Order: sequence, then C-alpha cells, then structure tokens
Amino acid sequence: MIKKIFQIATFGTFRADDILTGLKIYPSQKVALICYDHDNNNAKRFIKVIRSFDEKIDVIAYIISRQNIIENVFEYFGRIVGSGSEINEFQRILVNVSSGDKSLSYAVLSAAYIKGIETFMINSNFSNSLAVIPIPKSYYDKVMTKTNLRILNSIASAGGVVYGLDQLQQNSGLRKPLLSYHINGRDNTKGLVDLGLVWVKNKRYENGTIAIVRLTAIGKLFVANKN
Repeated sequence: MIKKIFQIATFGTFRADDILTGLKIYPSQKVALICYDHDNNNAKRFIKVIRSFDEKIDVIAYIISRQNIIENVFEYFGRIVGSGSEINEFQRILVNVSSGDKSLSYAVLSAAYIKGIETFMINSNFSNSLAVIPIPKSYYDKVMTKTNLRILNSIASAGGVVYGLDQLQQNSGLRKPLLSYHINGRDNTKGLVDLGLVWVKNKRYENGTIAIVRLTAIGKLFVANKN
C-alpha cells in the first residue's frame, strides 16, 4: 500500500526549485504552499509547474501578510493541520522550509516544532542533498497539565478571548483561585502567561477591574495541536 503524504512548503522566488526536489524525494498527494501576499501570482504560476509533473496532485497556496508574520503563520498552520482531517487522511505530514526568505522559514519551522511535524530542507550547495531537521518532543508537552489545557480550550470555545475570570470560571468549571494560579503561575511554577500561551490585560470599568484573557498565536496553535 502506498503511503499517502501531505507536504507543507514555504514558497518564494528564492530556491523555489527545492520544492520540486522535495516532491521527488517524497512523492506527495497534497501540497500546501505558504507564501507572502506579494508572491501570490508567482505561487499561482508555480502551482502550474507542480501540476505539469503530476496533474493529479492537490496543490493550494496560503497567502500571508509579512506584517505580524509569526501570528499569521501560526494561524494558517493551525488551519492547515488543525482540523485533524489531514492527520486522518494522510499517513505522513512533512514540512519543507527550503524556499522563501529566512523570516518565513523560521516562522514555519517554529510552527512545525510546536506541532511536532517532520521538517526538512534541500541543501542546494551539495547536489540537492536532503537535510532532515530534528523536531524534538515539544517543550510544552512537558510543562502542560490537563488543567492548563482545559483553560485554553475554554478560552478557545469562547472565540479566543474571555472577559473576566467569572466568564472563564463559567466556561471551564474551575474556581477563580485555581484559574488565577494556572494563568499567572506562582514561585517556580510557570503560568500560561509565562509560557506565552495567553495574554492578560486588566481593564477598568465603572464597577471595577476585570482581566481580559486572550489566546496568543502560540496558544491558538497549541490548542489546535491537542484537539
């Protein structure tokens, strides 16, 4: 039985042929190109090049803005592999960070690290040799608890932001002291804020102050990774 492979690749006019090399090494049934908005037309032309080699291959381009690149890449990465459909349909998911500029490659590499996806690049200086980038077990897997994940999921179910611990208590079923402990941490224990998974802003109203708790880009991607 042929193993179905889904490849995610950074795309730019720089070293675009390395994407084709990656597809020769790992023949894939689906490819997702991640590129800047100014490369949109180039990506459309490159999709035709890919399909000229294999007309049956499913190729789609995800266009991101260069501004807030980490957040944009994490958001699209979560969309690409966060639903679970690709995990169920494909036996292997790979990331090729050979093409595009360093900022794009680093952002995609970071997303792949959090989601624990195999990543590689093509070394054009050495006869297009394959360089596999080790993706160690995520740091977050070691520090996250079921309670932390429960809080993140509760925020995600509210649209990514909750207005006050009262709302979060209602959504999660956890008491406010426990919520505060896991969000803010204590002594040597890192909270969700320190882990970069949530952002908290205290806002004053006429009746007092409430804590607005919002998922960060990493928090959104991490929740997608665990669902």
